[in-house]
Amino acid sequence: MINNMDMLKTNNIEKIIDYILLVYGQSPDVSLYHGKTGIVLALMMYAKCMDSIPVRDFAEEHFNDIYVGIHDGMPVGMEYGLSGIGYGITLLKKAGLIDCDLNDVLFDIDSKIMETDPRRCKELSFRKGLAGVVAYINLRKETEGMVTSFDSLYLNEVSIRMSKAEESVQLEMVKSLIDDIESPVWKATDYLSGSISIHQGSSYYLLKSIYDKVLFDK
Repeated sequence: MINNMDMLKTNNIEKIIDYILLVYGQSPDVSLYHGKTGIVLALMMYAKCMDSIPVRDFAEEHFNDIYVGIHDGMPVGMEYGLSGIGYGITLLKKAGLIDCDLNDVLFDIDSKIMETDPRRCKELSFRKGLAGVVAYINLRKETEGMVTSFDSLYLNEVSIRMSKAEESVQLEMVKSLIDDIESPVWKATDYLSGSISIHQGSSYYLLKSIYDKVLFDK
């Protein structure tokens, strides 16, 4: 079995980055797993780890693309929706890549999330449901302490709803992004024919290779 991560330690990584930068603008998706939030996250973390000014400049230039792509019909989930976008931006703050008050920057996103009543939420998984919302809120608390952009009533309703869920669902709340995203099914050398997302796409290789080092200095 080919070890894709070992292959990235060779000259293939620069080719993958060049390709990501080339085709980045072709996707209208801004989600964390499949779109620009995840790609910008991977690029900014990689640029910090490798001290790459061109990659950093590109990612910073396109950071606002995330906000531009948010629309009223977005779900609240981690994979395709608002919690994922908030989670990605919070990781950037945790990694020291942006300097901001998350309660201000994420106020509109959090307000939209609260429009979905957690008491009636049937989808509880990490990727698509309420467990992902909880994971996002917990990351916010871990990163910045007070989370004032979610009101206490909403937080209490989420807590009650999840306390009644099965244990397997409750375990979903402590998942992390890096443990949930999946590598591409194609070899690293075949990146030209694949997605550039962090989930089953070439940006996965960037994020996976430097995630712990940037966030935890491992």
